[in-house]
Amino acid sequence: MATTGRQQGFNLIELMVVLVLTGIVMSVGIPQFNSTIARGNISAESNRLTASINFARSQAVNKQQTVTLARKSTTANDWTEGWTIYSDAGGEGNQTMNVGDGDVLLKDISTDTAGLSIRANAEGDQWISFDPSGRLAEDDAVAVAVCNDDLTDGLEGSRLEINIVGRTKRLTIAAADKADQCLP
Repeated sequence: MATTGRQQGFNLIELMVVLVLTGIVMSVGIPQFNSTIARGNISAESNRLTASINFARSQAVNKQQTVTLARKSTTANDWTEGWTIYSDAGGEGNQTMNVGDGDVLLKDISTDTAGLSIRANAEGDQWISFDPSGRLAEDDAVAVAVCNDDLTDGLEGSRLEINIVGRTKRLTIAAADKADQCLP
């Protein structure tokens, strides 16, 4: 059997075309992929906070005791570092956990918020408490915004609103409104 002197494979022009096409696909795909990840992170943290709020409210009703969520951060209105949930034996609500008073830690929530902010309005600055009937112990509704740090990227944020009855509603923050609604 005779062999031809021709090699099989890619020539330089074909290789360059493949590299250019790969570069174009990556330049379009990577930013879209990053946006998808950012939207997923916002949704995950909104879901985690909603679950914590619902847990605290149900525990208040089940235990017939005031239950409080307290932010971990020392910065006003900032819930980005996570929160604790505890039953308040004294029934005061909206106070620092006091084990000596009989308060019991129910959950300690850490967040994975790289690139995100979780900010509450003045009513939810440090605490969100529920009384034994499941009602919000604050004087007015609490709002918490979950947004990515880049307020100009065109991505939507998430806003949790807890009404005075204790029910939580999740709303979308339009990309154009993030500068107003994502900061305390």
